[in-house]
Amino acid sequence: MPTPATPPKDLRHWRREIFTLLAINFVIACLMYLLDDSTSWPIKLVYANSVGCCIWGLTQLGHVIAKQRLPAWLIQLLAVPPGLYIGLKIAAVLGSPDVFQFMQQNPDIGWRSLILPLIAAIIAASFVLVRYQGQVYRAELERERRLLAEYRQADTQAQLMFLQAQIEPHFLFNTLANVHSLITFNPQQAQTMLTHFNSYLRASLQRTRRPLSTLHHEIELIEKLLEIARIRLGDRLSYNIDIAPDLHGKLLPPLLLQPLVENALAHGIEPSLIQGHVRVYAEVHEGQLCLKVTDNGVGLEGQTLQSSSGIGLANVRKRLHHLYGDKARLALYENVPHGCISELCLPLAALDTPPAVLLQDSQSDLNQEKPSYADRVNR
Repeated sequence: MPTPATPPKDLRHWRREIFTLLAINFVIACLMYLLDDSTSWPIKLVYANSVGCCIWGLTQLGHVIAKQRLPAWLIQLLAVPPGLYIGLKIAAVLGSPDVFQFMQQNPDIGWRSLILPLIAAIIAASFVLVRYQGQVYRAELERERRLLAEYRQADTQAQLMFLQAQIEPHFLFNTLANVHSLITFNPQQAQTMLTHFNSYLRASLQRTRRPLSTLHHEIELIEKLLEIARIRLGDRLSYNIDIAPDLHGKLLPPLLLQPLVENALAHGIEPSLIQGHVRVYAEVHEGQLCLKVTDNGVGLEGQTLQSSSGIGLANVRKRLHHLYGDKARLALYENVPHGCISELCLPLAALDTPPAVLLQDSQSDLNQEKPSYADRVNR
């Protein structure tokens, strides 16, 4: 069975291989000398290096020629006989006794002089085979790990896109209904609402097509959302957004902050009988950026983890878990004397270097905005 493909080898790999080969040859020469001291240790070292290097070289050549078509053990086995013969001949050229010539001159005892080089060759070949198989298995394990990481990243990206695509602001349907009713008795206000609505939809569609946004873009979208709600609710709603300019460039996934504002409007302000106020602000504390949305509505008895569309804040929590694990959180608190505080805390370091699952093609999208069809027509 063919061995799996291994990655290309660099100069560092070959240096390590040659150093290991020379160390093995040195150990084998010492063993040969301990077993038979009839010849000097330097001669044993010449034998060991000549045979070992020849077998190693033929093995490497065999892997290149076979191109994964033959198993490693068979290539190693085929390299031993010619490597042994060539290595002993090279040793003779370098000044060592010619083993094969000695065998011809002394046929009765000459074969004994071949035993030690043969044993050394088998030991060296076995060691190289085990080492090669270990390298192949490590390379295959690393490849499997990379594939598994890529599969996990793709799965996470798919889940994030699914969760992100689920978010359909429920107030859009209320807005259309309000535009329809305003056309009859207040056309000018209906036109104003429709203008804000068009700007909101355009910005929202551009944002949901990319995995990363900036806090500045999210604030702009929330302002359009609140303007639409203020037209719809009239004097019942006021708002202010207080986020320091140096935080506007922070990178974060889209549609994390907006559901908090929608939740405050739908479950806090609208059911309330008093004049409502929504405040959006940010605080930096202990390495985290905390985005908060407060309202003076009916409080937690009206605020829930899911909006009327069935997702809302529960969706945000799922996305936070996928992206940041335990480093991010979403919580709801009572706003004394009445109302609710929605707090979204994100690791500040991740807003400068977002998770890898969000980085693909996102920076180019942020740096280069493509004009919409309406923009091109208006030009």
